[in-house]
Amino acid sequence: MVRYRYRRFRRNLFRYILLLIISVLSIAGIYYKNNILQLWNNVSNTFIDLTGARIKTIIVIGASPKVEKLIIEKLGIKPGDSIFKVSTTSLLNNLINIGWIKDVSIHKILPNIIKIQVNERLPIAIYYHNKTYTLIDKDGHFIEDVTVNPNLPLVSGIDANLNIFKMLQILDKYSSIKKELHSVIYVRQRRWDIILNNKITIKLPSCNDSLMYKSLNTLNKLLKQPNIQNSVVSIDMRIPSNIIIQGLKPKNDQRATTKK
Repeated sequence: MVRYRYRRFRRNLFRYILLLIISVLSIAGIYYKNNILQLWNNVSNTFIDLTGARIKTIIVIGASPKVEKLIIEKLGIKPGDSIFKVSTTSLLNNLINIGWIKDVSIHKILPNIIKIQVNERLPIAIYYHNKTYTLIDKDGHFIEDVTVNPNLPLVSGIDANLNIFKMLQILDKYSSIKKELHSVIYVRQRRWDIILNNKITIKLPSCNDSLMYKSLNTLNKLLKQPNIQNSVVSIDMRIPSNIIIQGLKPKNDQRATTKK
């Protein structure tokens, strides 16, 4: 019985000693690991300081002042950061959600310069969708949500953002119409309604280039007639051979309609 208790005591003692050794080694490992990491950081920072490899200048090329400011804010780096610890892939990921950027490249120029080359999207219109106004470029890409900008035409309708660039290119040939353009509506994904600044609505035929040019030539002549812009509500050109001009309501509230 005494011998059994002695063997049991030795086994327990061995376990306690083993646990104590493991605990001491763990504490020592953590201590030395922290010291080694601290030593490495000190050596690394000294090397960076000696070589001047801390970001001093961030150069942005090809961006407007507004977009340049957005880029600097989104980069996630600042002057004084180690250039060696900066990942260009991470920087690119930080900029991916800026709608103004079409293409971007980032280069590190040792010892202390970050160079960013930007191909910026240019807005051509404001697209109204889901009760939201959004700047779009010629490819129909959404750039940024905005309030209405009077310097750009307002566009609406399903897929209007994907088709407006071609329409605006056609209207570029008719400067007298283009300068009065307020908004454009893409109807049933096949034709356009134009609304001028004086609120005249022009209903154009289906998107056939020859019919479009013929209708716009006719419209250009109509709008040059004396007083027509002050006496017309709409011009229906959906059937080129049967243009319907709707005039303002007379005092007796009867609608004046003229066929041409």
